[in-house]
Amino acid sequence: MLVAQCKKLEKLILDTVEQDEACQLFMTIPGVGPLTALAYKTYVDRPQRFQKSKSVGASLGLTPRKYASGEVDYNGPITKCGDAFLRMHLFEAAKVLLSRTTKPSDLKSWGLRIAKRSSNKKACVAVARRLAVIMHAMWRDGTVFQSTEVQANWPPPRSSFETQERFTGLLPARDGVVRQDEKTEVENGAVAVCQV
Repeated sequence: MLVAQCKKLEKLILDTVEQDEACQLFMTIPGVGPLTALAYKTYVDRPQRFQKSKSVGASLGLTPRKYASGEVDYNGPITKCGDAFLRMHLFEAAKVLLSRTTKPSDLKSWGLRIAKRSSNKKACVAVARRLAVIMHAMWRDGTVFQSTEVQANWPPPRSSFETQERFTGLLPARDGVVRQDEKTEVENGAVAVCQV
């Protein structure tokens, strides 16, 4: 009896999500499933409700609590205000994004860097907050999630760019050509043109 009711509810959720464009848009994000997409759409209701996408993360209680008194100023645990159900599902989506997905993305690499210097839970909370912000921006703009490919060997070895520092030929510049009074520098693996 109970299993039949659960299957009926699951089918109802899947049918609702299948017909909703916003939920289909949210599900292009790795880790975001039908229930998370539907819970997010239900909570936000319409994207115009929040003027800034950053406000969604704060309204869900995914921002750190601020304590300031005199010279003391530090961040505490998250505020946990707002919808606990959606916060839990965004946390789970972030956990799936960080641990289960194999496709590289900037969001995943950012979360893994946080996990490396802090803890997995803090990284999941940070990625969940970022997911809430990204989902709002996607809904407002009508764009799909674009996971930019992260190169496995990034940053490139410095030795490959050392020859470009001394290169005096033609490199792209503001007007398309590097003049003799300009020199090139390498910073973070990208060639920059500076005035001498």
